[in-house]
Amino acid sequence: MKIINAFTLVLLILFSQDLFAQVDCRIIFDAGSSGTRLHIYEKASGENAWIDHEGPKVDAIADPVREIRGKNWSNMQDTVDLIPKSLTLIKMPGQWHPFDWEKKCKIISASVLATAGMRIAEQQQPEKSKIIWNKIKYALISKLGKDVPITARTLTGFEEGLYAWLSVLKIRKGQPNFGIAEMGGASAQVAFSCNNCPGSSKILLGGGKSINIFSHSFLGLGGDVAYDLFGTSPLCAYGAGATDPKWNEKTCAETINIKTAAGIKDPFNFNNGKKDSSVKIPLNQAMEWYLTGAFAHMGGGLSSDKCCRSKGQCYEPKTSCFRSVFLQKFLDDLGIKSSSKKVDASWTLGATICQENNCLQHAGPLNCRWFIKGCLN
Repeated sequence: MKIINAFTLVLLILFSQDLFAQVDCRIIFDAGSSGTRLHIYEKASGENAWIDHEGPKVDAIADPVREIRGKNWSNMQDTVDLIPKSLTLIKMPGQWHPFDWEKKCKIISASVLATAGMRIAEQQQPEKSKIIWNKIKYALISKLGKDVPITARTLTGFEEGLYAWLSVLKIRKGQPNFGIAEMGGASAQVAFSCNNCPGSSKILLGGGKSINIFSHSFLGLGGDVAYDLFGTSPLCAYGAGATDPKWNEKTCAETINIKTAAGIKDPFNFNNGKKDSSVKIPLNQAMEWYLTGAFAHMGGGLSSDKCCRSKGQCYEPKTSCFRSVFLQKFLDDLGIKSSSKKVDASWTLGATICQENNCLQHAGPLNCRWFIKGCLN
């Protein structure tokens, strides 16, 4: 039997350490209004470089609180249990690429971050919202252990817009002079760089760089909720123009009253102590704009030709005509061209970058505008 010399032994030890070394990973659950999607971000080489391992999508945590989409409060624990279960499922084959994070990763943080659906839930049912958040946090502690920093809360509107902006900043390779408009199911966000805008906040970008960002989320102007508020006119119904040769987009658009003399309606937020007021956004028309979320999918399965002038194959037919017109009208009322660049940007990447850079450390207090005062504890 040959004796391994000391040099070879050192090489073997170093090789084995490198082979089994774990990389830093951050877990983020996108708790959106239509469901909760798991993302595990694996740290890659390069500044703000992450590999997104997308996992299963499970029930929206707001549904049993709001008692919508066939859920009620009795379904709360089942919804909570799906959060840690997702971390097991992502390791197995499914409608995602399996990722064995327990072998690959050193988990440096885990976050369940909710968006506008949960803002509405907290406004309507604050006590039930506290209960479900506490249960989610302790379910993750049981799964990941007490050594992993865990966050379970609802994002402010400022954060949601900022994180979408940061994800597009990555696409732009760090060039910050741009803005984004994003639409989800329960809210729509506008965010852009602006040094002198009232309400802007200082954001750290990493590498010693910082920038002032204006970001606002219109709670209630996402496609699902806006339909309930503004979309019930027969003039905006699926196939409304199929039997009316005089129908055009303006016929429907005139029934969607979201612009006032004071700005754009903000249905469920409080502004200066008043709910359902209007907000004026200080847009820079010369800025380069990007459309993301539902705005990135205008046309195609959400075109007025398919969904209004005929009864074509449309996404969610019942609401499709309204949505196709509403998306365009919203941009027109804001003053953003619908011909702006469209990108599929994930706010969860922006949240990961922000966590890594502690980007909000100089931003000051962020307002939970869905409450008249303060935030849910």
